[in-house]
Amino acid sequence: MDTMTVDTFLSPGNVNTIFKTGPTCPVNQNFTGTVAAGTYQVSNAITTSGTTTIAAATTVVFDAGVSVTLSPGFTAAAGSTFTAKIGGCTASLAPTIVEARTEEIKASVQENLVIYPNPLSESTTIAYELVNPTEVSVLVMDVKGKQVANLVNNAKQDAGTYYVNFDASNLTSGLYIVIVRTGDKVMTEKISVAK
Repeated sequence: MDTMTVDTFLSPGNVNTIFKTGPTCPVNQNFTGTVAAGTYQVSNAITTSGTTTIAAATTVVFDAGVSVTLSPGFTAAAGSTFTAKIGGCTASLAPTIVEARTEEIKASVQENLVIYPNPLSESTTIAYELVNPTEVSVLVMDVKGKQVANLVNNAKQDAGTYYVNFDASNLTSGLYIVIVRTGDKVMTEKISVAK
């Protein structure tokens, strides 16, 4: 029988609506077997172990505060939609506070993170807009959570639009995640490298 391992405060019937009804955010979450449709948020790390499958016609979002690690044996079936992102939630905060944090992110970093071209073969441009001066980091991670590039490292930037060139010529084909961090706020976008 396929199983999903989650923190103990979750009952089996609520795994699809973890943060629509749950009062707190788990720290870590591990999946194995077939993952039910839904958005799964944790404050630290999401991992998979053994054979882990996202079924066809299923949408699953893994949203972790620090890392998402997909172990060998992870598959997303054709016709499924799988997203891994860094953002997460804060342990012991109610969902309304997590939703308010999302609004804070939208206010500080506008939702117009643009990456072009995407998919790419050699290089791409990452464009983002800041509405307030802040410290910014721009990272690129592989889908296993390993950092493959640090493009901007805690640089103080004024409000405005910024363009960062990313040379991906040394990367293998696959999906990668661009992370733009401003203070305690995070924006993510996936990119596809096709050689």
